[in-house]
Amino acid sequence: MNHLCLAVALLTWTWTWTALAKWGPLIKLDQSSYLYTVYADPATRYTYFQYVRLPKSYNTTCDFGIRRLKAGGMLEPFQVLLQDAGERCKENMVFPRDFIGNAEGTRLFSAMQVLRNVDSKIVGNEIALQESADQGKTWSSPVYIKRKDTKEIELRYYPRFLLVKETGRLYMFYILAKLVNKQTKTYIACITREKNSASFSNERVLLDLEGPDISVIIPQMNAEYSYDVNKNFLLHLMWTGRDNKIYYAKSKDDGLTWSSSRALAQIPPYKGPGLHSLILLTTSGQLFLAYKSTQGMGYLLGSEDHGESWQSVGNFTDGKVALLDISSAKCGGRLWLGSSDGKGELRVTGYDPSTRQFTKVSALELVSKENIFSRSCLACMGDGRLWFGDTLDLMEAVYAVNTGPN
Repeated sequence: MNHLCLAVALLTWTWTWTALAKWGPLIKLDQSSYLYTVYADPATRYTYFQYVRLPKSYNTTCDFGIRRLKAGGMLEPFQVLLQDAGERCKENMVFPRDFIGNAEGTRLFSAMQVLRNVDSKIVGNEIALQESADQGKTWSSPVYIKRKDTKEIELRYYPRFLLVKETGRLYMFYILAKLVNKQTKTYIACITREKNSASFSNERVLLDLEGPDISVIIPQMNAEYSYDVNKNFLLHLMWTGRDNKIYYAKSKDDGLTWSSSRALAQIPPYKGPGLHSLILLTTSGQLFLAYKSTQGMGYLLGSEDHGESWQSVGNFTDGKVALLDISSAKCGGRLWLGSSDGKGELRVTGYDPSTRQFTKVSALELVSKENIFSRSCLACMGDGRLWFGDTLDLMEAVYAVNTGPN
C-alpha cells in the first residue's frame, strides 16, 4: 500500500447499501456552458449553479454568472455576475472558483479567477470577489485581490472559501505566486472577514511553499478548521507537491505560525485540472482527506486527533476511476464523495464516521458515454437532498438531484 500516513492502522470498515432514492433526470442548465460550482444553502433552501456561458466565437463576450433554484420552485434565469472581466473571451479568461453563503443565509460570496491576456500573453492573474445581500438577486461590483504597492509580478490562483460557523468568520485561501529575479516563489495566502464587518482584511501570506519537495508553480490546496479538546481553534492546510505527494500543516494561532509540513499520501502524476482535487472534511471533530491513489482508486484517510496522526480508512470507490475531481458534501452525519469513471457514470459514496461504514448510492448514468469533464460538483441540502452537477463532453452544463436517505 503506497500511503505515507503517520499512523497506518487500518480502521474497520464495511460496505453497505442504504435506502436512497434514485437520481432524478439530468436537467440542462444551458447550451454551450461549463459548470464550476454547485452550492446548496440550507438557510434559504436555494441551490445555486455557478457556470460560464460560452460564446459561438472567441470574438464575442463570455457570460459568467449563476442560476438559482428555490426548493419546490422553478429554475430561475441566468444572471451575469462579473460584468467587467473581459470584453472578449480571448482577452480575458474567467474561471468561477468558489461560492458560499454565511450561516444565517443573509450573504452570498462568489470568487472568480481572472486570467488577463494581451496579444495572447498572460500579463496577470487576479481573483475577483463579489457578494450579494439579497439571496443572489443583485451583486456588488467586483473587488480584485491584488496589492497596489508592489512592482513585482504577482499571480493569484484557486480561491477557496472556509466559513467558521461558530464565529461567522469567513476565510478565502488562495495560491500566491511571485516572480522575483526571474524565479517564481509560491505561497498560500488568505484574506478574512468577520461576521459583522463590511469588508475583508488585507492579504496575509501564511505558508512559503518553496523547497526541493513541495515547490510547484500552481499547487492544489484546501483548508479546514477544527477545535481541539480545550476548544482552541485550529487551521488545517493541505497542498500538492511537485513530487506528487500531498502535504499537510496546521496552525494553532490563526495562521501566524505553522507546524512542519508532512507528506501524507502519494498520488499519480498530475495530468490536468481537477484530476486530483483535495477535499479536507470534518464531521464530529474528525478530519478526512480524499484523493486518487496510485492504484487509481478513490482513497480516504482520517484523523481523530486534529491532524496529529492519520489512519487509513479505505477505498471509497470499488474500482479504478479515470477522472477524479473529488466532490464532497456533508449532511445526515455522513460525508458524501462523488467521482467519475470517465465513461459517463457518476458514482457517489457516503461514509459514516460514527459507524465507520461506507454507503453506496445508485450510480447516475449520464447521457454521454464519452469522457465527461473533470469538474464534477456535489452539494447537500440540510434536508438530506444531494445535488450533482457536471459538464458533458458537448459543453452542456447539467444537474440532477437525489432526495437522499429515507
